[in-house]
Order: sequence, then C-alpha cells, then structure tokens
Amino acid sequence: MTSFPLELFRREMGIHPYHFWQLANDQTPLNSSCNALLFNYSWQNVDAVGRQDIQQALDESVIRLSEYLGYSPIGHFVEKELQWPRHNDAKVSRYPFADARAHWNNVSVGEGYVQQLGVESSIVINATAAVVYSDVNGDGLTDTFTVTQATSVTDPGMIAIFVNGVRILPVIVVISGGNAVITGASWLLIKPALYEGVTQNAIDPAVTGNYVSTVGVYQYSTYTDGQTFSDAQTVLEYETRPYPSWAWASNPTQGSTDTAVVGYGVGRGGIKNAVLGAVTPVKETYDPATLSWFADSMYLYQWEPDRVIVRYYAGYPLTPQGQIDQLMVQLVSRMAAAEMGRPVCACQEANREVYRWQTDLARNSGANDEQYAIAQDDLLNPFGTRRGHIWAWRTVKRLALLGASIG
Repeated sequence: MTSFPLELFRREMGIHPYHFWQLANDQTPLNSSCNALLFNYSWQNVDAVGRQDIQQALDESVIRLSEYLGYSPIGHFVEKELQWPRHNDAKVSRYPFADARAHWNNVSVGEGYVQQLGVESSIVINATAAVVYSDVNGDGLTDTFTVTQATSVTDPGMIAIFVNGVRILPVIVVISGGNAVITGASWLLIKPALYEGVTQNAIDPAVTGNYVSTVGVYQYSTYTDGQTFSDAQTVLEYETRPYPSWAWASNPTQGSTDTAVVGYGVGRGGIKNAVLGAVTPVKETYDPATLSWFADSMYLYQWEPDRVIVRYYAGYPLTPQGQIDQLMVQLVSRMAAAEMGRPVCACQEANREVYRWQTDLARNSGANDEQYAIAQDDLLNPFGTRRGHIWAWRTVKRLALLGASIG
C-alpha cells in the first residue's frame, strides 16, 4: 500500500514545520511546554502521539475511506485475483471471450479510477544523487533542497527520490534540457537515524550534517509490457476438466485430468471504464518479430478461464501539477486526526486545528459544560462521532461512486 505523505497532513493541520520534524534552535525556539517537539514514536513522548502513529492513522484512514468511496484517495498499485464472470445460464460458455454484444468480456476490479494496467516499476537513475540545500525565503534557515539529475525521462511524474527505501513526498519536478530538477522542503531529508533512540533532543536545522547528502533518483512508473506470470498485466487461470484430451484444444491444462493442476496463461488487458474499474483481460502472446501482442482467443475450442489475476495502478487522479488533490488531502487528514486517540502536541493552544477535528460532537457535557447538537444521520455514520468523522462521512457521501441495478 502507498503511504499518505506525512508532510501533507502537517500542512493541512497547520503544525510548525520544524517542530513537527523534531527541529529547533535559537531561530525556531520552543517557547513553552505547549509548543513542543513531535518525536518519531509515541514512547519517546508520553504526552503526545508520534509521527509513526500519525502515519498509521493516515494509512488506515485511506483504507476506510476507500471502502466507502469506491476508490482510493491516493494512487496505489494492486494485484487482485478475481472470479471470471460467467454467463447467467450455467450451461452456456462464451466463445471465446466475447460478451453478449460481441465485445471483449470485462471484469470489475472492485474499485474505481483505474489508471493503468501493469506492475510497479522503479529503475535506478542515480543511487547517490547530490543534494544542495538553500535558504529560499531569506530568513536564515535552510528550508529547501534541490537535486539536479540528467535523465532521458520526459515525464516529470515518472521521477521519484528515495532515502533508505522510503519515497520522499511531496516534491516538485521540472524537466528541462535533459535535466530533472527536484525540489522540496529541507526538513524532509533529515537523516533517519537521528529520529531513533530512547533519548531524544531537538535536531538543529542549521547543522548541515543533520541532513542526508545524497538521495536515490528513480524512474518510477507502471510497467505495462510484462511477458511472464510474475509481471504480466493479467494472468488467466484454468482448472482441469473431466473430459478427454481432444476436448482441450488451446487450454493450458490440456491432456490433464488431475484436479490439483491449474494452468496459467499470460494476458494483457484494456481499460473499458476507468472510473468504474472495468477491465478486459485476454490471453495474449508477444511476437518479438513484429514487437506486438496478439490475442490467443481465436480458437474454436478455447475455454473460458476460471479466474484472472489483474495488476493495476488506481486512485483518485493527481492534479495537473502532479500533486495529490487538495480535497483528498483534506479528507484523509481530517479523518486521521479524528482517528487518533491522543493530541499531536502537549496542549490545545499548540495546534487548534487537530483538536477541532478530534472533538466528539456526540457528547452533551464536558469542559466548561460544553454541549453539542448533532443530527441523527450523523450519529449513524460508520466512521464515528468526532467532527473529523462527520465531515469525512458527509464528503464521502457526496464523492462516492455509486453502483446501479435493475430491479
């Protein structure tokens, strides 16, 4: 599963960037016990959650929201094994992969906004690309990192940077003159080892040695031309049948009546309806002479598969600038804030936005005899009764993909 970027949560909640990432010095001082550092783990500070707790809440919120939206708020790679859709008459078998309208038969992957069929691919462009740090706003603090990398890639969305196997997001990528220029917030590149350990102190943002000096630059994309069972867009699965061998033409289990045998066929697929998640898997063969694929389904006795494995990339589309849509950022962040059992900081004054979405609107008394009125529909929402839950549920009802049926 793709993790939701912590930095986007920080921005949405209006938390101090340096203190959120455990940075402080004389220029970014801790003025009170309320204005406290956020550590990596909750056990490093018993009064507040850690960044790993926030990350877990964000990722769990993505999963819960996806169940009701009908799609993921952020892009992710998926591999699913699905039952092959059969004709409503059990005695009928399609010839060979066609539907009732003589089009390719389609299967639903169970979620919307399918963008590409294929598997996750990351190709190293430079494993040790140099990082340059700068003070863009002139306040005397290092606030920006820049990585310049020569590349033949022309799509900025295919450039990604990693530190210790973790992708750094969000970043801005501009490609010009054969170079990719990647920029982002300097606090995203603090050396990970500095966050570990029982005894934790503030990390000085003015010390160059506290930042990584190199990052891995990768071509990160969806590989769509897999020709093996492990990387093909789709894999068709066939069970054996209790019939003689002459009845098995073009079936991968031809000649076997062993019930334990399963045959496989490499497949390709088309996206019939991206928003609704309908794809058309077909068993195909690659011809290296013509550098093209062709369907294997034009045989008189071709059997329909029993199951199909589909590999794809799906999720709510990015903005034209290649960033996660702001409404999705709000939705996941506010939901995650409501899901957390403890505050981010030591007291409410340090960050009112987090407390706002954590407030339970179902209570009728509390501090200073606060009372709230809540609609019955909001009480019944499946997420919960905190303000973040209720806002998320109302938004989900507006944005969800709805199915239809004929009665």
